[in-house]
Order: sequence, then structure tokens, then C-alpha cells
Amino acid sequence: MKIQIMTVLRACLPLLIAASALSACTAGSPVAPSPTPTPTAPPAAPYPTAPPQSIAYVANRNTPGIAGFPLMGNGNVAPTATIGGSSTQLTSPVALAVDNLGDIYTANDGATTIEIFGPGSSGNVAPTATLGGSNTQIGPTEGIAIDHNGFIYVSSYSANTIVVFARGSTGNASPVRVIAGNLTTLTGPEGMAFDANNDLYVAQHANGAPLLEFSASANGNVAPIAQINGQTYFQSASDGIAVDSNGRILIGNYCNPGGVAIFAAGANGNATPVQLITSSSTATGCVSGLAVDSLNNIYVANIGIGGAGALSMFAPNANGNVAPTTQIIGSNTTLSTPFSVAIH
Repeated sequence: MKIQIMTVLRACLPLLIAASALSACTAGSPVAPSPTPTPTAPPAAPYPTAPPQSIAYVANRNTPGIAGFPLMGNGNVAPTATIGGSSTQLTSPVALAVDNLGDIYTANDGATTIEIFGPGSSGNVAPTATLGGSNTQIGPTEGIAIDHNGFIYVSSYSANTIVVFARGSTGNASPVRVIAGNLTTLTGPEGMAFDANNDLYVAQHANGAPLLEFSASANGNVAPIAQINGQTYFQSASDGIAVDSNGRILIGNYCNPGGVAIFAAGANGNATPVQLITSSSTATGCVSGLAVDSLNNIYVANIGIGGAGALSMFAPNANGNVAPTTQIIGSNTTLSTPFSVAIH
């Protein structure tokens, strides 16, 4: 038995010595720390979903202020909300947009600043913020729009530029993109609208200038990806432009004659409207602003009706010499020269 035990010990002794040596080497050696995970930036907060639409805001140029009316309002009705008075800094408001939070962006005719009012603002109230200053590169404007991600677009009809700001920008902020240059063919850009992909559509006030479409990421001296011209049945679009949920492109004719031409999604070149709202029964006068609600009803701001202005609503399939479904008009409305329309 002793012989067997000794034999086993001799066989295991080298292993024990090796294990002991390894333990001695590692006991005093520092242990390498685990690598620290690289921090990752938190994801950007998603742009909030728009609440159910209930109000149509109208920029009223010659009676300074903004008037808000319930959707489907009709007749000689007073606005349910107004923004006007010396504190508002509104003297000739013509450009108007509302973001998903309900903030109201507006500019006086030819202004180089954007006044911003908080959700539900009404009365002689001061703006909650202003977007303007040398860094902004905002030129004289009659066009403001906010895309589906909350980016703010401001057009300059004299500089032929469109400056784009990050969501929520205020003060003397620099644009994140500037669309400008000879390739853009911008000629008096004013009203703007977006399709579901955030492609940008630009109405131009210059007589006979085409409606332009730019990709959602357009930046710098870039050519439009499409343009509607030729047999278009419009001459001067001003702020009258909208894109509905089906991608149809609506453009208003600023007088001579007034009316609304509607083009199929993807229209390009010498396109023919799929619908044309025009002639005497439409009571559209000079179309100065356009918007569509979530049901694709068409809201038309028009001037020159009975010496005043009106906000007319047409059904999505309206075509030809048809009367509006509803029309807000009369002395109680305060609408004298309504321009941009924004639905919220």
C-alpha cells in the first residue's frame, strides 16, 4: 500500500508544483479592469403626434392679427380666438404656420423675423419667442411652413432662398440647411407644403413660375426633383399651396381668375389638373391661402369677395363650378384680407 501511495504522489508532484507556481505569479499581479462601456447619446425625443384638429387659423393682413375659427364654421361668425394689438408686434401678418404642439409661427408682410405665440394664445399678447437676427439669414418673407418632424422652413421672395431651422429654434439661430442658388430655379418663393415623405413643395408668386418640389434633405444649390408648369391652370400661387394625405397637390390662383387646381400625386412637367375648382359659383375670388384638414377637406382663404375676405371650405372631391360647403364671411368674422391658413 505504501508503495502505491508513493507512486501516486510522485505522479502528481509535478502538477502540484506547477499549480503552486501559477498561484504565486498571479497572487501579486493586478487584475486588468473591465473596459468601460462607451456612453451613447439618448435618442432624440420623438416629435409629438398632432392632437385632433379643431381650429383653422387665418393670418389677416390688413386688419392686423390672427383669427381662429372652428372647423366647419359657417356664415357671419366671430372668431373664437384672435391675436392682435400692439403687444403682439403684428402689423401686417401674412405668413402663418402651427406646429404639433400648437405653437403659432407668423411673420408680417416682408418681415425678417418670425413671431412665435404659445398654444391657445388669444388677445393682445406678446410673442413667447422670436426667431430672427443676422445668423438666421431670413430675408423678406411671406412664407412659413413646418414639416412632419418639426423643422421650420422660411422662404424669402426677394433673396430667392429657403432657410431651414431645427425644431424649436428661437432667437438668432443659424439654419441647419439653406436652399439657394441658380440650380434651384427659385423665383419669388412664398407658400410651402410637405407630402408624407417630407418632400417640400414651393409655390412662387412670380407670374408663370412653376410649382417646385425638392427632396426632404435638399440643401444648397440643388435642382428640384420635379416641377409643375405649362398646362397648369395657375399663374401666380402666392401662399396658396397644400398637399393632402393622398399626396395630391393643391395650388391656388391668386386672381385672374381665382380658383384651385388639384394635381395627382407625383405630377410633374406639363401636367393637367385632376380637379379644378373655379368659376362664379365657387366664390373663391383671389386665392391667398390654402390648407387641408385630416379628412382632406379644402380650406381656401380668399380676398376680393364683396369687398372683404372669406374662408371657404370645399369637399375633397369638389370639381368645377361648385359652391363651397361652408363659407365664413361677413363683418363679424373680421376677415378683410385673409392670407395664410393653418389647421390645428
